[in-house]
Amino acid sequence: MKALNISFSIFAILLYGTLTFAQNSLSSAEISLDEVSKTIKAQNFSVLQNATRLYQAKESINVARGNLLPKLNIWKIVTAVADPVSLYGLIQDIAPFLVPANWFRLEQSKILYRAEVEGYQALWGNELLTAKSLYLQVLLDQALLEALRFAVDRHTDIEETLKIREMMGSVPAGSTRFVQIKKLALESDCAEMQVLIRKELNELGFALGMTEGAQPILKAVALPTLNLEKPLDAKALDAGVKKASPELRQFSYLLQVLPSIKKEVYFSFLGASSVSRGVAGGVFDKLPIQDGLGFGTGASLRIIRSEEAILKIQIQGLNETLSRQLALVVDRHNFDLMQSINLLERKKLSEEQWNLFKSQILLGEDVDFASLIQTTEAAIGIDMLIHQLNYRFLINQQKLDRLLFAKDYIPPSISNQIISEKRTR
Repeated sequence: MKALNISFSIFAILLYGTLTFAQNSLSSAEISLDEVSKTIKAQNFSVLQNATRLYQAKESINVARGNLLPKLNIWKIVTAVADPVSLYGLIQDIAPFLVPANWFRLEQSKILYRAEVEGYQALWGNELLTAKSLYLQVLLDQALLEALRFAVDRHTDIEETLKIREMMGSVPAGSTRFVQIKKLALESDCAEMQVLIRKELNELGFALGMTEGAQPILKAVALPTLNLEKPLDAKALDAGVKKASPELRQFSYLLQVLPSIKKEVYFSFLGASSVSRGVAGGVFDKLPIQDGLGFGTGASLRIIRSEEAILKIQIQGLNETLSRQLALVVDRHNFDLMQSINLLERKKLSEEQWNLFKSQILLGEDVDFASLIQTTEAAIGIDMLIHQLNYRFLINQQKLDRLLFAKDYIPPSISNQIISEKRTR
């Protein structure tokens, strides 16, 4: 007990230090996409919370093991002296290792701890994907904001040219007003985009463990060269996704617990266990286990078998979900590669048309300003589509890496996420 108290104290001190670091060191900091994974591991609040649960699950094994050792219960001893028939109740205290159910609970705690590890890794991967996707989304919105500002500048140039032409009578009256309306709408879009970016940065700051009001400063990322990328094949990747999935492994561990629970039911005539299955054992708390062998034993075993059937159905559903998620990611990847060729050609043509209008204006030639405005808006729209395509491709790549648990998504060493046994004892 003393060793456990010391280990918990050390854990609490280190956890407090981590949280303090999260609140103080990242009040306002520049961060790169590569640094997001390290920050999520060390400072994301959901990850820290589940790391604590993982620590509790690990210690629950020691609790279950310790409960197999004799313990002193004075009141039961006094009762036994007065009523010798109650000596049987002392077995749980004097020799708890003689109750088979206690051994089964220890075995279950070990397996459930491994299930908790897999659940932690799945959560860590999800939090990292959310943060990195939001990081890239902010960069995309910042690029779109710059495109909108560029559009405002182009409309300003057209407006000034139209004012002169309108005074000279070479364009219809009111042409300038039409461009002004378009420019004001773009300025309104800029203001809305700025509000959205601030909101996204605030959410990203929370995911990175920053204090309230602090916002990260994002470093730029290298945009993909889509013409050098290759199409993907979902069937070729499917087995790798299933093998890497911590969710599937977590369910497999839960299935491994059920045979031990069946044994617990069979041996219930020797006494029920008073030992908890640990932090992750709540999923099986609803399974009925009698204190003794009675007429309800058969029903208990049938309920356990039905629970096994439910878990197997859930595993089938998870396999199907993973395959569908992979198919969507691969389809998006391959579609974006084809779309990039079309967008680059459209951008080239729109720039050529804009340069033609620009030359005509400089030479004093008559220009169809309605067509000029339409060409300008088309060019801006294409620029935005290209930005969206590039960053969407990067976000989609993050989703694929998460499914495969590759690159930054390689599961962290558990010894780095919770206090190791050597350090806590």
